[in-house]
Amino acid sequence: MQALETGDVQSLTSSQLKAMSNIQLNKLSEDQLKSLGDDQLKALSSDQLNALNSTTVQALTSAQINTLTTTQVQGLSATLLNRLSTDQVNALATASLRAIGTAGMQGLNSTQLNALDATQVQALGSSQVQALTSTQLNAVDVGQLQSLTTAQARMLSSSQLNALNSTALQALETDDVAALSSTQVQALSTAQLNTLSTAQVNALTGDQVKSLTSTQLNALNSEQLQALTTAVVAVASTAQIAALSSTQLNNLSSDQLQALTSVQVQTLTTAQLNSLSSDQVVNLSSVQAQSLSSTQLNALGSTVIQALETGDLQA
Repeated sequence: MQALETGDVQSLTSSQLKAMSNIQLNKLSEDQLKSLGDDQLKALSSDQLNALNSTTVQALTSAQINTLTTTQVQGLSATLLNRLSTDQVNALATASLRAIGTAGMQGLNSTQLNALDATQVQALGSSQVQALTSTQLNAVDVGQLQSLTTAQARMLSSSQLNALNSTALQALETDDVAALSSTQVQALSTAQLNTLSTAQVNALTGDQVKSLTSTQLNALNSEQLQALTTAVVAVASTAQIAALSSTQLNNLSSDQLQALTSVQVQTLTTAQLNSLSSDQVVNLSSVQAQSLSSTQLNALGSTVIQALETGDLQA
């Protein structure tokens, strides 16, 4: 085959190319391959393309890769896709990229995934995003994860999220974190929750926080807890509030403490109440103080009682 002049190769018809065996295709020289026109390349079947060895497939130019049809790309094997160079992966048209199947996506290595530009990343469909393994997700650059749209973040399965390492998890932008479903957030381990940045914690919605178990909420450190918005604090379940450690409760800001509803205040244990600083007790609103039960008041230490303002105790 290499005895053919480049001009001869360029004159081959679609039918002639379709009739070429895998052995013949792999014997074409780099120059001969690069001389193939768009229509000639489009004439090759997926089976023919899948039979190309690494040397042959990497001889194709980025422009030639870009001309492959969605049907051709859809039929590419994971092995063939893994043979593509980073430039070739980057050259895939978004429509063609979306045609890659589950097995094909899992065949891409982290270097190839990192070669995708933001437009390509954002073109990936639900089945493709969900096809990515934890190894792939944890190996790609932070920028690739940040390129995910909020819709794509919601596509991640609970098992994928649960397998993310701290670097990958912290790469999720706040909009992506806020877009996660309650089920997705609940899938995070206590160790993962503890690695969230304060900005990410601040982005959590009330429904997301309410979905957390008391154990998960207790995994948040003082800085993370203080990052929760007052709106989120106000909708936390009574079970979650009652399960907060004295240290956590003591680290709530004045605004967060004042955001507690009367029902939430009534669930505070005497240990929690007695752990509050004088400043925190002073900052309790009259409505909050008056919602304390007689049992709670009777168990309060003298320091806490003295910190309660007279107006707070007047029913």
